[in-house]
Order: sequence, then structure tokens, then C-alpha cells
Amino acid sequence: MDSTVVIILVVLVVAALAAIAFVVAQGNRRREAARVEADQLRTDPVASGASVHDADLEARRATEDAERLRREAEQAQARATQAQQGVTVEQARQEDQLREADRVDPDVDPRADDYEPQPMAGPAAPPDDHDDHDDHDDHATTGTTPGARRAEPDTRTDPDQGVATLGDEPHRDVPPQR
Repeated sequence: MDSTVVIILVVLVVAALAAIAFVVAQGNRRREAARVEADQLRTDPVASGASVHDADLEARRATEDAERLRREAEQAQARATQAQQGVTVEQARQEDQLREADRVDPDVDPRADDYEPQPMAGPAAPPDDHDDHDDHDDHATTGTTPGARRAEPDTRTDPDQGVATLGDEPHRDVPPQR
């Protein structure tokens, strides 16, 4: 074997060893890169675990707030129900008082089939500027005497005859003005 053949064989062996070393080094680099990536993937959930914990706390707070608001709404509903019951009781008391007044009033027949207790109308509207009534006489605007039942706001009162008219029908609950 010639020295040239030996040199060629040595170069080929060295080249083969260099190629093997290069392939092994590349594999090691890939494995190291994979290890680094795996470590990052492992630390990201740990870091995001804090955000999961924060989100869990926020969800719990929202649930507690919703529960508190639900309780407050139930309490408000209970207060509203109680207030409505108070209104109903007061309406019944007023109706009883009106029925008693109608029972005592000789001009009202509470035994009539179409009897309904009628509340007194609210305060009369202030007179217009062109009205001929005295400003100091409140009864001139309502057509009633003190303590008498006032005519409904949509009625017309004839103070001379003591008759309130609703449309074309006379209604004699209003006593004449004195």
C-alpha cells in the first residue's frame, strides 16, 4: 500500500469521524433546544397559574357580589310587598270610612244595586284669571259647603240648585251653596 492510499484512507476516516461528530453535535443541540423549550412550556403554566388563580378569585368575588345583590333584591321585594299591603289596608280603611259616611248620609242609598262608595274629589283647581268668583271664597270654586262631599272633577256644579251634572244626568249628592 502505497503512502497515497494510506493518506486517502486516513483522510476518509477523519472525514467520516468529522461527519459523525457533526451529526452527534447537531443531535445534542436539538435535544438541548428541546429541553429549553420544554422548560419554557413547563414554566408558562406555572406563571399562568397565577393568572388562573386571579381569574378564580375574580369569579368567586363576582359570585359573592351576585349573591349579595340577590339578597338585597329579595329584601327590597319584601319591603315593596309590605308597603303594598299597607296601601291595601289603608284603602280598605278609607273605603270602610266612606261606606260609614254613606250609611249616615240621608242622600245616599248604600243598599242600591249600583252603589259604589265614591271618594271625595281632590282639592279644586285654582280659579282662572277671568273667573268672576271671589278669590277668598274657596267654596265658590267647588260648589260645596264645608264638610260636604265635593263633585267629581269632570262634573259641572249648579250652586243655585245644588245639582251636579255629569253629562246630561243630574246628581244630587252636592248640597246647595249657602
